[in-house]
Amino acid sequence: MIHLRKLGLAVLLLHLISCKISLAVLDNDCSGHGHFDEQSGVCICDDPFPVSAGSKGWVGETCEIPVFHGNDDEGADMTVDCQNSDSCNELKEDEWSCFAIPGNAKEDNDEKSWNHLAFFLNRTKGDGDADLYGYSKNATNPPNFAQATGFDWQDTQTIRSSAVVHTLARSDYPEDYLNQGYYLCVHNYPGTGSLEFSLKATKEVCRVSFSRYDGGAPLVCSSPRDASEEDKRYTECKPTTGDCICKPPYAKPVENVYPGLGFESCSAPVTMISKDDASDSKAYESNDEYVAPQEWRFWGFNTSAEDYEVIVTVAEKQGRRGGGGGGGRVAPFARFGVPPGASPGQFDERTRSPPSSSSSSSFGQHDHRIVLDSTVPGTRSGLWFIGVFGLSSGGRFDLSLQKFSCPGNCSSNGVCDRESHKCTCEENYGGADCSNYIKEIPYNSTVEKHTSPIFEYEYFNMPEITETMLSGNVDVRITAFASSNLWNEHIAALPEILLSLDPGSPGAFPSADNFTQRMVLNLNKQHPLTLCSSQLVQGPWKVALHNPLSNIALNYTLTVEKIGRCLNDCSGKGECSDDGVCQCEDDWAGGDCSVEKSGGGGTGGTTVHHHRFRSFISSLFLMAIGAAATFGYVSYRGIPRWLPMNMNGYSGSGLGLYQELHEHEGI
Repeated sequence: MIHLRKLGLAVLLLHLISCKISLAVLDNDCSGHGHFDEQSGVCICDDPFPVSAGSKGWVGETCEIPVFHGNDDEGADMTVDCQNSDSCNELKEDEWSCFAIPGNAKEDNDEKSWNHLAFFLNRTKGDGDADLYGYSKNATNPPNFAQATGFDWQDTQTIRSSAVVHTLARSDYPEDYLNQGYYLCVHNYPGTGSLEFSLKATKEVCRVSFSRYDGGAPLVCSSPRDASEEDKRYTECKPTTGDCICKPPYAKPVENVYPGLGFESCSAPVTMISKDDASDSKAYESNDEYVAPQEWRFWGFNTSAEDYEVIVTVAEKQGRRGGGGGGGRVAPFARFGVPPGASPGQFDERTRSPPSSSSSSSFGQHDHRIVLDSTVPGTRSGLWFIGVFGLSSGGRFDLSLQKFSCPGNCSSNGVCDRESHKCTCEENYGGADCSNYIKEIPYNSTVEKHTSPIFEYEYFNMPEITETMLSGNVDVRITAFASSNLWNEHIAALPEILLSLDPGSPGAFPSADNFTQRMVLNLNKQHPLTLCSSQLVQGPWKVALHNPLSNIALNYTLTVEKIGRCLNDCSGKGECSDDGVCQCEDDWAGGDCSVEKSGGGGTGGTTVHHHRFRSFISSLFLMAIGAAATFGYVSYRGIPRWLPMNMNGYSGSGLGLYQELHEHEGI
């Protein structure tokens, strides 16, 4: 039995060794497109850099990737020569297709034949994600195709746009980098489906690119290569750098601009907005604008001390230029003095998305706002620029700009005082810009809001505190509850309830820095805030629910109660109203319902109780007067009394009051 086990293990071991040898031989086969070099331990592929038109070679760790001859002279589709014979423009998932572009002879640095290269990859059929990669023929280490790493550069944007334009500046690489040639490789990302593509390359002394539409026509300084002098966006380009000297509106609006915004290639038009084009009564509008991916569109305008704020709205539109479904994406920025960039330190303000009914909007249907508020430090009067940047797919949009002397032009719900820049809101509206509709909360009722739009403030009117409520018997309690799916324990800022007596002007409400009472709300807990009778002041009180994270939706419930407190709890003989007054049962009376209206067991019972009650009231009056007097003890009709006395005897005022009670009340 032991020998059989040993024999079985030996057979298994021999089988594993045999498999390993077979795998090694299989690996060393180099996919049948090369030979395995024992000394270096790598595959030497057949014709890895084909130099003649129509020729084909192989690259990759096991020579599994075809490479075809390509060119970068005229911007022609380099897949045309190999489409029919090798289907070089068709890729299944996770397949590669590479092209070898010959290099250039060395040149006199003062007479360069080119400064810039551009590549155009267009997905012509299918849903696959075609990514573009490049590396130099004389690269020290070849890339790892299996992991798509080790390339000199890559562009992976066709999942969002069918076309990719990638540019290279010769000055960004060593002088001999491309002299021996370079590779362009297209990879179809796994899990995205098959595809077909076209691939173009071109080079120029001037900055060069491709149109993403019109079949990928070559562009020189963002102008068609065959454009007339009148239609060109440029007058010339610098021979050493290839930077374009652009015509307006593509020229730099100021001398010093951030690099890479498009003023070197005439791709970033600038529109100047005059004072007459934007004011309180007139909005500047520019509709159906388009910005390509990774490009800019600019507007310039001047502000003065009269402008309280400037509001810029950018509304993205459905669909993309040139056809196709889906919506593009753009991002607005603002900068004082120079056109803005998207990098930190290159803008003063960036987009703010206005409140929406959900935490995320449908793709391609975003609205953006930039608000230049004169009360914010750093917001200066003078020349400003708005820049709209095309994100991964670029997009179409409408832009509007309006200047206001008051916040939001009082939202058309108030009157603007141009000197003070303050709004006087109409009835039922509040907030600095009169944009908040004021809700009423009657006593002993609840206001609820679930799945609410995002907001910063919600405003409410409490019922007015009346003179009757100042008797000392009434409290007012506000109970609040807040919740949110997006808030978590790591967020320090919390919502809060703010109260204040009417600040004095219509539409004025409490704020985070101006309130009488404040209650912070821990989420998912009920919180009561009580105004004791001593804190109540007659007049209209205002309530604000403040959401410090105005981009996060907040659900809430809010209840206001008027709570009456009665003497001796109405002695168990009545009900205490919310005004703090006892509503006595039929047979009982008095402030605390402790006095029985009728007595039983004989004649005169009612009179006795009546006299005792009146005597009790009179004693209270007498004890309350003459705080500085000395009290004396007297008896009247057999009932002991304390009367205020002074050093000369009875107090005149006290005795007069006592006599008045005797005469009018029959005590």
